[in-house]
Amino acid sequence: MNQELWQKIGKLRSLPFSGSEGLAEFFQKEGIRFAAKDLGTWGKFLAARFGRSGGAVHVPEWLAGVFCALAKDVSPKSICDPWAGIGFLIEALREECQPDESIAFTQVQGEHELGKILVADVKWQHGEPLHLLDAVTQEFDVVASILPMGARSANPLNVTATSGDNLELRDDLGNLVMVVASLRLSSSGVGFFVVTPSFFFSQRSVFRNFSNLGLGVQAALALPSGTFAPYTNIPSFLLVVGRKPAARMFVAQLSGDEKTNLQILDNLRQGHEGGTLELGRFVDPLTFTSLETIRTAERFGEAERHFAAPAAKPAELATAINLCRFGEDVAFPPPSNSLVITLLGNRYVVGLRAAYGL
Repeated sequence: MNQELWQKIGKLRSLPFSGSEGLAEFFQKEGIRFAAKDLGTWGKFLAARFGRSGGAVHVPEWLAGVFCALAKDVSPKSICDPWAGIGFLIEALREECQPDESIAFTQVQGEHELGKILVADVKWQHGEPLHLLDAVTQEFDVVASILPMGARSANPLNVTATSGDNLELRDDLGNLVMVVASLRLSSSGVGFFVVTPSFFFSQRSVFRNFSNLGLGVQAALALPSGTFAPYTNIPSFLLVVGRKPAARMFVAQLSGDEKTNLQILDNLRQGHEGGTLELGRFVDPLTFTSLETIRTAERFGEAERHFAAPAAKPAELATAINLCRFGEDVAFPPPSNSLVITLLGNRYVVGLRAAYGL
């Protein structure tokens, strides 16, 4: 970022307003335009200063790089972000992929005004994203968005399944936006969406109807904790969605390390599993809940091979299970052939060390 732009940011720091009001006027007066290379600086500053009220969900540069690498593989002619904020993500994609058309939707008037000034090469539309998507007649090669996390939808979404039947979907707003946006993809188009883990395990998740809609999640890439701080610390995944059901899904763990992320994306392109879980595994999408679940299963598998015995649940081995709460009068008799497990902390259970030779 050049010195002149730094000076303008310094001037912005001293202004009294705390929300998006007045920002558009300031940026227009100062002639400020957003460039993808300034993503980190602008994103951190606006997210820290104005938060979501300023339309600024901070997109880390490494994550923008992952979005761009995935989108560039498609060679898109048209790109849409249905939840664009003030345009950080779609500008990075536009600059990297050079599509013929880039469209950004936002339902917040302040974001709309800021986006038109900061990201002027994108076509902006103001309104409720579901309604704007319903009005779209064209198809998109890429739809990419950091969807709202945990936002409720007041109304269900009615869509038509591939069978012709009507489906009524009830889910968080972000997931409903993802469905409608994905149905606007071309036959070879791809969607890239950030979602929360509940997408995979919630009983009402739209994911349970993806095959009925002719959609499939090709990949679910876990994002590291704190990726979108200070806006939110909710865990999240970057999904790769296509216009056909997927029998298997690639999962991996992204990080701030560019080389590691490039290896993950190469494994995804080549259809190869990585040497470690973090670098990629193929799983049944309908049984997937988290990387930690897979990691735990792999550890049990290693233990079974090491001890040459199958893993067993405590209930399968025990003749009796005794639980107790903390207290002065708690007594543990030392029966033979017993196992003591502390559920919290890493200190010995008082009164058991001598009895059990611990």
